[in-house]
Amino acid sequence: MISLNLSKDEYFLWLVSKVGAKESYMSLCGQLYNTKFDWFVPNDDNRITDGLQLRQEYLEDFEDGIVTDMLYSDCSVLEVIIGICYRFSYDSMLDVDDCFWDIVNNLQLEKYTDNSYTITSEKQVATTIDKFINRTYRPNGQGGLFPLSKPHEDQTKVEIWYQMSAYLMENNLLR
Repeated sequence: MISLNLSKDEYFLWLVSKVGAKESYMSLCGQLYNTKFDWFVPNDDNRITDGLQLRQEYLEDFEDGIVTDMLYSDCSVLEVIIGICYRFSYDSMLDVDDCFWDIVNNLQLEKYTDNSYTITSEKQVATTIDKFINRTYRPNGQGGLFPLSKPHEDQTKVEIWYQMSAYLMENNLLR
C-alpha cells in the first residue's frame, strides 16, 4: 500500500475527475489508488514518471500549503493507468476518459461497482492488479492493459509503451 500526505483525498478526487470516474466506481478507483505500482520490464519505470507527472500538475494547479513530499512517495496503479491514458489519448482518437474505461474493460474490472463491492470483490480486484503488475497474464496480453488478437511477441515481456502501440495499431485507433 502507498500513502501520500495531507492532500490525499483531494488529490484522489482530482485524479478520478480526470478520467470521468463515476461515483459508482469510487471503491475500485480507491483500490487502484492504494496499490503501489512496481515494474520489472525495462523502461516501464517511464510509466511511473507519467504517473508522477500528474502529481506535479496537481501541485501546480492547487498547491495551497501542500507538503511536496507527495512528489517522492510511491506511484499508485491508478496514477500509472491515468498517465498511460494521457499518452493513449494523445496517440489515438479517444479522449482520456474513454482510454481509462477501455483499460478498465480490458482488465475486466468494469463489473466492480460500488453497489456490488465486497471483501470478495476486493480480493478479486487485488488478484487482477497483481496479474497486471507481475505480468502473469496471457502472452497475448489478455488480463493486462492491452490484449491483442494477433501479438507478434509475448506481451508479458514487452514494455507497456509498446503494448499500447501494438493495441492502437491492431484496433485502428491511431490518429
